[in-house]
Amino acid sequence: MNKKKPAGCKCQFWGIQGENRDTTFCPLHKRPPKIEELFFSFPPTIFSDLNDSESQINHVLSEAAEVANAENQFEEELELVDLTHSLETYWRIKLREHGKPHVMSLFEKVRLKNQTRKYYEDMGNK
Repeated sequence: MNKKKPAGCKCQFWGIQGENRDTTFCPLHKRPPKIEELFFSFPPTIFSDLNDSESQINHVLSEAAEVANAENQFEEELELVDLTHSLETYWRIKLREHGKPHVMSLFEKVRLKNQTRKYYEDMGNK
């Protein structure tokens, strides 16, 4: 992000990436920050280049089934991490197939929808 932080902006996330990001509300903006970048926890898999989004969705669903069928909490947590990795692969494929503007617009639409539903307001960020 090369934009200069606006005067009066208290966004703690500004320019920070990864686990140190703070996505709390900015008093100036009174809303969650616009999503401008995707952040991945895992490196790309070979499937990011080999699969199409439809085949990757099938893999995502199979990972979700593994979560549902986990026999204990530890196995469930491992499968949730695996599901996250599969979803990241899906978004890498979508970036390849449709480009960053398309993918980012999807994330932004969901952020706005959830903002309208006030999903972000009860966290001490009013």
